[in-house]
Amino acid sequence: MPLDPRLRSPKERPLLVAGTIFSAVAWLLLVVSVVGLLYALLVGLFVLAAHALFLAHVRVNGVRVDERQLPDLHARARAAAAKLGLERLPELYVLQGGGLLGAFATKLLSRRYVILLSDLVDHCQDPRQLDFVLAHELGHLAAGHLARRLFLLPFRLVPWLGAAYSRACEYTCDRCGLAGAGDLEQAQRGLVVLAAGGRIAAQVDLAAFASQRAEAGGFWATVLELNASHPFLSKRVAALQALVDPASAPQPAGRSAAGWVLAPALGLFSGGAAAAPLAVVAVVGVLAAIAIPNYLRFQLRAKEVAGKAELSGLHRAEVARFARTGTYLELRAPEQQPGAAAAPWSADDLAAARELDWAVGATTHHAFGVAVGETSAGKAAFATCAEADLDGDGAYSAWVTWEPVEDEDGDLVAPKPPCRFAAGFVRPITFQAGDTPGTPVKVTAAETF
Repeated sequence: MPLDPRLRSPKERPLLVAGTIFSAVAWLLLVVSVVGLLYALLVGLFVLAAHALFLAHVRVNGVRVDERQLPDLHARARAAAAKLGLERLPELYVLQGGGLLGAFATKLLSRRYVILLSDLVDHCQDPRQLDFVLAHELGHLAAGHLARRLFLLPFRLVPWLGAAYSRACEYTCDRCGLAGAGDLEQAQRGLVVLAAGGRIAAQVDLAAFASQRAEAGGFWATVLELNASHPFLSKRVAALQALVDPASAPQPAGRSAAGWVLAPALGLFSGGAAAAPLAVVAVVGVLAAIAIPNYLRFQLRAKEVAGKAELSGLHRAEVARFARTGTYLELRAPEQQPGAAAAPWSADDLAAARELDWAVGATTHHAFGVAVGETSAGKAAFATCAEADLDGDGAYSAWVTWEPVEDEDGDLVAPKPPCRFAAGFVRPITFQAGDTPGTPVKVTAAETF
C-alpha cells in the first residue's frame, strides 16, 4: 500500500522531480565518459564493501528484534509499519552507540534495515516517543527514500538543492513519526530527546524550544542549515505543531541573504554538499588505507595456507612411498632461498615429485625438505619442513611434520625437521608429546608478515 500523500512534505515532490532530471542527465554523461564510469564504479565498490562490513558488524554484534527478542519493541515496529502501509517489516536491530542518540534506516541491495542506537531507546521515557522514532525511520522506506538514494546521488551533491531535498525527506519522515506516535506532544518530545536526552525532554517547554528557530536567521546558522541533511530540531518541532494546529505555529524564520550566497563555499567547513567531493576522496583514501594492507595480508595468508597444504601432500606422498617400497625419499627442493617472488621447480625437483607421486604446481613460494632417520634397530622415520619468506623481509615462517617410529624404549622418535633458513623457533622442532604424526605444526612466530 503506498504512503498516504498527506504525509509527504510539500517541498519533497518538486525537489524530487528536479533531482530526477538532473541525476538522469548526470548518469548519462557518466556512462558516456568511460573514465568517469570507471571512477564511479571504483568508488561504488569501496562504499558497498564498507557498508556491507558495517552491516555484518550490526548483524553479529547488535540485538536483532523479533517476536522472541524484545517482543514489545517488535510489536511497536509492526504497528508503525502497518500505519505507513509497509507490508514487510525490515530487519530491526538495537546497537550500542557509545552514548550517541540516534537511529537510521538503510539497505544493502534488497535487504532493508532499521538500526536503533541503544541509548536513544533508553532515553525514550514515554513509549510514544519510541513509536515516533520507529515510524520516522520506517518512513524512509515507505516513502521510497532509500530506493532512490543511489540514483539521486549526483543531485545530492548540488549546492543548496541536494541538501534541501534531504531536509524535505526528513520533514516527510517526521510526519510519518507523528502518525506512528499518534500524539503531537510525545512526537515533539521524541525530537527533543535527540537534543537533550530523555530526562530533560520530559521537562522542556515545547513552545519555547520551537521559538529557538528564530536563531536560524543568522549568517552562520543559515550557512549551516543550507548545507545540512537534517533540519534544525527546533524547526522540526515547530513544523509538527504547524501541521496539527497551523494557527498556533510560530512564524517562519527568515535566512541571511549573505549566508545564502556563501553557503556552498563555506559548506566545506560545515561538511555539507560543497564538501562532498572532498568527502568522497577522503572516504576512498581511508578505505584504501584499510583495505589494501588487509588485502595484501590476505594474499600472504593464502600463500601460506597453500604451502601448508603442499607440505601435507608431501607427507602423505612419503607415507605412500614407504608402503610401496619400504623406504622414504630425502628431499631438498627447491634449492634456492625462498623470497617474496615465486620460484620455479627445477627438472630434478619435478622428477623427485613424480617419483613420490606428490602433486605440485609450476612454481612455489616455499622451500621444502624431508629428513630421513633410523633407530638403532633399523626402523625408519622422517620429518618434513616447509619454509617461506612471503613478504621478503628476511623473517621466515616454518611448518613441520613428523612421521615417528617407536624406539627400543617404546618412545616415539623422529629426526629433526630439515629447516634450512628459518630461525627463532618458538618451540622445540623435535617431536614432542602432544604432536600428531602428519599434522603440520608452525614452529615460528604466529605472524611473520
